[in-house]
Amino acid sequence: MIRQSLAALSPAVDVTVASSGDALYDGVAYGQSGYVEVSAGEYTHQIRGDTGGNDGDVVASFDVDLAGGQVYTAFAAGYLSPDDEHADTPFDLLVAQDTMV
Repeated sequence: MIRQSLAALSPAVDVTVASSGDALYDGVAYGQSGYVEVSAGEYTHQIRGDTGGNDGDVVASFDVDLAGGQVYTAFAAGYLSPDDEHADTPFDLLVAQDTMV
């Protein structure tokens, strides 16, 4: 299970799985969070600008390895276009394991 939380100043984004194109989160914006259940395994998560079809340009990709029976929180932070913002903070994904085996 993954909980996604967006940090301050993150615009609305779609989070998709690279191998399937499935949307884990659709149009999630700052202050929103929620859980989604996924099977254990290795995934590449794609961060895209929010679009109706979850098919916006991929602005960042992150590889994650999720163990079975665990809960994770993923914090998305930074700017989708850091060169255009007041702080040069690129978009990043920070993953914390909430449960221990």
